[in-house]
Amino acid sequence: MTKHKTPLRVAIIGTGRRSDYLYGPIIRALPAEVELVAVWGRSEESA
Repeated sequence: MTKHKTPLRVAIIGTGRRSDYLYGPIIRALPAEVELVAVWGRSEESA
């Protein structure tokens, strides 16, 4: 796999349960490779 100098910029659309147990841990585990740039959810509380 090729290493990039800049992280992959990711936006999460939909902040249901999956973002808590799947997307969040993946993004936290790869801080140099992934940059979370936006989050959208239907309600402000879940986003």
